[in-house]
Amino acid sequence: AARGIATAEVRPDPAVAGCFTVHTASPPAMPSPLAAGAAHPDDVALLLSTSGTSGRRRLAPLTQTNLLASAFASRTLRGLEASDRCLDMMRMFHIAFVGDLLATLVAGGCAVCPPGFDGDRVFAWLEECRVTWYIAPPPIHRAILDRAPAHRAAIARGRLRFVRCASSHLTPELRQGLEAAFGVPALGGYGMTEAGPIITNELPPPAPRRLGSVGVAIGPEVEIRGDQGESLPAGEIGEIVLHGPNIFAGYLDDPAANAEAFTPDGWFRTGDLGAFDEDGHLFLHGRSQEQINRGGQKVAPQEVEAVLERHPAVAAAVAFAVPDDRLGEAVAAAIQPVAGATVDPDDVRRFAATRLAPYQTPRRIVVVEALPQTATGKRRRIGLADLLGVTTPGPVPAAVDRVPPRTALETLLAAIWAEVLGRPDIGVDDDFFATGGDSLAATRVVARIRQALGVELSVPEFFAAPTVGGLAWTVETAAGSALPGDLSRFGSDARVPSTA
Repeated sequence: AARGIATAEVRPDPAVAGCFTVHTASPPAMPSPLAAGAAHPDDVALLLSTSGTSGRRRLAPLTQTNLLASAFASRTLRGLEASDRCLDMMRMFHIAFVGDLLATLVAGGCAVCPPGFDGDRVFAWLEECRVTWYIAPPPIHRAILDRAPAHRAAIARGRLRFVRCASSHLTPELRQGLEAAFGVPALGGYGMTEAGPIITNELPPPAPRRLGSVGVAIGPEVEIRGDQGESLPAGEIGEIVLHGPNIFAGYLDDPAANAEAFTPDGWFRTGDLGAFDEDGHLFLHGRSQEQINRGGQKVAPQEVEAVLERHPAVAAAVAFAVPDDRLGEAVAAAIQPVAGATVDPDDVRRFAATRLAPYQTPRRIVVVEALPQTATGKRRRIGLADLLGVTTPGPVPAAVDRVPPRTALETLLAAIWAEVLGRPDIGVDDDFFATGGDSLAATRVVARIRQALGVELSVPEFFAAPTVGGLAWTVETAAGSALPGDLSRFGSDARVPSTA
């Protein structure tokens, strides 16, 4: 009402199922808040707050057309019918709740909307309401899995044909657990409030799925674009942009945000990075604003989180940027332990270090009771360092199973790194940036290689091979037969004269 928007209270008739009375109340300045008659396609149906993953929540008006375009696309491509019954366990203010509710209703089906999540009653709801599919966020899926062994008989009597995950990423482990418990496909997807909400979705069998994908486009046109706004081919990573009848027209009263949110040709910029495969399956590579820029190397938080969540004592994880004086940003992570488990951050870091590239491995890991979330239940990454009080990345960790130099050239390169970085213990597989290097230090290393060996390397070539072993191969390839014939003078205590 404070924004001049008419408000209405919908009261159910206790005597007649599905019958409601609408009571309106409006400010004195609004004599006719609700015009009689049917809604028009361009009328605003909902005014929803965005999830806030960009660090700032905005108001997104969604029209009748936006919502119905998404609903009909979802109905068609998921194969929803009048016999379907959806148990919708999303929060009612969440766009995923609205989207799947409408998709069910336009199919002529039935939606079951419980008053809240009750882990002890959900299996009774599935059976008694003859539910054919349900939607929930990952925390509720996990709570259901915890209780599933005690309800095998009810599950066996059920009519489920698929389950859907919304609000956050469907991890491989969660997918495997759900499919083992219910014997039906667990489907992930990709959506946002501004798209009303569907962008892509995995589809029920017999449609194919791709491990790690968020499915195929089922509503809007979806393109991947490069830094110059050019459309990118399959396999190349760029920003995901959208166009179509389900895409909103712009944020409420926020011209500055709208100028940034749309391309010159009218496509909505999601701020997310992704790539299509040859068959049109979309793979997400994080939000452009959430990516961690570690000395010029970009780290996708989702890749780090996926590895951390494979640790047996970790229930959930979130990776985020923490300020670093040399690198600009370093990788840190917060982990939520499995219920009843004791987790050692150092053990988790060692676990991650054997499965991630050195520059991706978190320098610091903190344990929290529950991961911070946005109002709509999504993982919060932006501003998390300040929220958790993680103001420094911590010391540079020791490498796991460091391999010493094996050749005279590797010994020379390790000696150059050691001098530039001030670290004597450089191994063949150590990542330059993980051991404290940055772009300025990389320039110094390239100059020292030129001085010692007469080999011209560019800084981008160095970035492409940021280990001693990889750099040795690059140097040999660039030099060919021009390398000094005798490198034996570079022993384990090799020193290279300083540049004047």
